[in-house]
Amino acid sequence: MFYKPDWEEAKARLLAWWRGEGLSLCVYAPREQPLWDGPRPALPADPRDRWLDAEFRVQSAEYKFAHTFYGGDAFPDANLYLGPGCMALYLGCDGDFSACTGEFEGTDTIWFRPFIADPDSAGPIGFDEHNYYWGRHLEMIRLALDRAAGRFRVSIPVLVNNLDMLAYVRGSTALLSDLVERPAWVHRAQRQILELYFRYYDRIYDLVKDAGGGCSQNGFQVWALGRITRAGCDHAAMISPRMFREFVLPYVAEECERVDYALFHLDGPECIRHVDALLEIPSLRAIQWSPKGEGCGSSRWYPLYDKIRAAGRSLQLRGVRVAEIEPLLKRYGPNGMQLWITAGSESEAREVLHEYCK
Repeated sequence: MFYKPDWEEAKARLLAWWRGEGLSLCVYAPREQPLWDGPRPALPADPRDRWLDAEFRVQSAEYKFAHTFYGGDAFPDANLYLGPGCMALYLGCDGDFSACTGEFEGTDTIWFRPFIADPDSAGPIGFDEHNYYWGRHLEMIRLALDRAAGRFRVSIPVLVNNLDMLAYVRGSTALLSDLVERPAWVHRAQRQILELYFRYYDRIYDLVKDAGGGCSQNGFQVWALGRITRAGCDHAAMISPRMFREFVLPYVAEECERVDYALFHLDGPECIRHVDALLEIPSLRAIQWSPKGEGCGSSRWYPLYDKIRAAGRSLQLRGVRVAEIEPLLKRYGPNGMQLWITAGSESEAREVLHEYCK
């Protein structure tokens, strides 16, 4: 891979990480010398075009690749998501694109406008082959694949499933009422969304899978030799463990069972109360922790990590500081640990790799 010459070695380590074997370090840094010299793509004036212009998105991705050092198991991945949960656009939400700066580095997002005003009169949530956003997104993915030619990866975008998707199409506040007042409708809608998730997922997977059937998951920088899902339920921060077991756990379990590799995005301290339930899912291989405040490397989160590692699940920790690597590895060892580090320079990144990638 042009932007990742040690890609074969990284793939082997990533597969080992999924199995809970060995350390996976993802180290990012600005390159001391870009791989090619050229101007940054011109930023479209309309924020909507910053999201939907396929040529701009692919050129922006390549510009970033040329200026980024991908150390260890970090790899160049065309960031082609349409907000965190782009399936909402496919299903019928319209989007507010005004927050886009054109950097696509976490602060850029799309606000989805709900379209189910009255569940009692609404029909089933369905698949629309001719949906405008679905067509534009496929166009973008195909263009990126044409340009990639083995030089970088094109991943499955963060489609989002479960109550989070239902919150997008119905509205978060309304959905909280529905959990109490219309539980049967919530379950029906959850089943529809799960099936739609895999209908869209399978179409995209068939496009982006590599020769061996492997794929990567956008935003979570994981690759595996098979189908990967990024499960999650941010909405779980607002519900009880009892409700989680009724309205979330069965659908997350099925999502995990229908793929080869499943990672759960655990979003914030309010979701920690659901970890015991998640660890009951045999096919859930890894948990990615997003603390929303104090960083992943903090000892404050060690009790959470103790529980996850004791259950034999791999951990993905993003935003670990260099000084926090040693304490983490001393407590947990290298097996099943994936640590993301952003170094200030390429030389610092190489020092980290020299120290910990033996």
